[in-house]
Amino acid sequence: MNIEVLPLSDVWERHSEKVAFSPDYTEWDFDTEWQTVRDDLRTKLQSRWKESCYGDADFALSDDRSNTWAQAGGIQNAKMLTRDFVRMVFDVIKTQPHSDRWGTLFSIQIAAGLLRRKAVTGEILLKNGVLCVAKYKNYDHDAVLAYFNET
Repeated sequence: MNIEVLPLSDVWERHSEKVAFSPDYTEWDFDTEWQTVRDDLRTKLQSRWKESCYGDADFALSDDRSNTWAQAGGIQNAKMLTRDFVRMVFDVIKTQPHSDRWGTLFSIQIAAGLLRRKAVTGEILLKNGVLCVAKYKNYDHDAVLAYFNET
């Protein structure tokens, strides 16, 4: 697995790649592909983890679409921060017609628990076979990296 630690601004720049609409690739075409990515990703992740947009589960995916090659979500359970999770996301992305463009940005908000004394926050982007970990002053990118290096 390729891992890069990048400034948050670089992660967001990679995440925010705009879609170039044309007569050959319309907004309707993109909307259809975006929904497929979201639905396939949701199905794949729900096969192993629980989803809820209220912070009471393992993860959440956004239903908000922009005109970028992006899907967004959140992770609230450290059990998801594994190489297997990364493989699952890339398995979905690689089946898409524009797999080289799609990226999935996950905000990580893991509360402190019995075994972990402090909360872990951060952002990761999965795009083009690379796990990009955001380095930012309020994020614990070393703790996020440790999860992926343990599994």
